[in-house]
Amino acid sequence: MDTILPQTPEPVTAEQLRAARSLLRIAQRDLAARAGVPLPSLRRLEGVGGTAKVPPDIVRRTRQALEQAGAVFVAGGVQRQAMPERPLSYEEKLARVRAIQAEVKQLPILDPRPVEEMFADLYDENGLPR
Repeated sequence: MDTILPQTPEPVTAEQLRAARSLLRIAQRDLAARAGVPLPSLRRLEGVGGTAKVPPDIVRRTRQALEQAGAVFVAGGVQRQAMPERPLSYEEKLARVRAIQAEVKQLPILDPRPVEEMFADLYDENGLPR
């Protein structure tokens, strides 16, 4: 029987980590805090040949923090993950409803009769179809 091992991510380079931080517009100090690594270690990590200058755990935690922020590491580069649209707040929904109401008020009225009169001949006094 074949054993399926968990897939380990491809190694990342210092250039990829630096590019990911820049792409996400995260300051070094903020990334160090998010990753739980010392700022000097992060600076060494982002330097030339940096992944060899710091412990693997620092690289792993930094990568995880960048991935949680939306970085996707691909062969030889990095991309920004498409972020899902955030849910609208009550105020934003209300503003959209009011905008639609304003648009509806601008529509021409084709039949000025009330709805009840327009369909009176289709239904009897009990609301049943004739």
